Order: sequence, then C-alpha cells, then structure tokens
Amino acid sequence: MAGGDLTATAAGFQDNESAGALAALRGWALDDEQATAGARLPLPPLSPFLREMQAIHTQPVIQLDTRTGGYGAVTWLTPGGTKLSAIYYDNLGNRTALNQTVQWSWETRYGEIGAAFEPVD
Repeated sequence: MAGGDLTATAAGFQDNESAGALAALRGWALDDEQATAGARLPLPPLSPFLREMQAIHTQPVIQLDTRTGGYGAVTWLTPGGTKLSAIYYDNLGNRTALNQTVQWSWETRYGEIGAAFEPVD
C-alpha cells in the first residue's frame, strides 16, 4: 500500500489461566526453561504465606474455568521504515478458580505499544 503496510491479528484461546503466576512471581524471563503442554515450571522461593496458598511450581498450560481469553494486535510499517505496533491481551481468568494441585486462575491482561525504526535501502 502507498501509505505502508498495515497488519492485524486476533485470536481466542483457553488453557492459560495460571500463566499469570509466572509473570507475577518469576517475571517474564524464561530463557532457562522450556515450556510445553503439561509442563510444571518452578517458581522462585515463596514466602511462608504464599507457600500455604500456591504450589511451588506452576502449570502455565491448564484450563481452570470455562472462559475463552483473547488478544489482538495491530502493526503499521511505514514506507520510511518506521514500525508502530499495539497489542492487547486478556485471558479473562476467573480469579476464584482453583484446582486440587493448588493452581490458581490469574486474571492476566495487559496492553503494549511499541515503535522501531529500520532504515530502508
């Protein structure tokens, strides 16, 4: 297109309610772990209070409620090489859902905007 390239992505998903435990208790860096369906990922040492409320590991791919989450993203690449992007993610987690292995449903949502410049030859 003369004004650049615009792309949009949207999706719905399930089996992601407990993934918020990773972001809240461990942070986003998972470069030392391989996450697969059914994986049990270690959490950092928990406080005495949290040890009573949360398992010492998390299963980030698990369904704890019947809700379907979703995300949407938009990216615009200008003819001059500037890339602008925005994303919104919401797993619609039910914060009261809990299973027998002490995996909690986290209400995880975030928005993000970004910009980058890649010079065009």
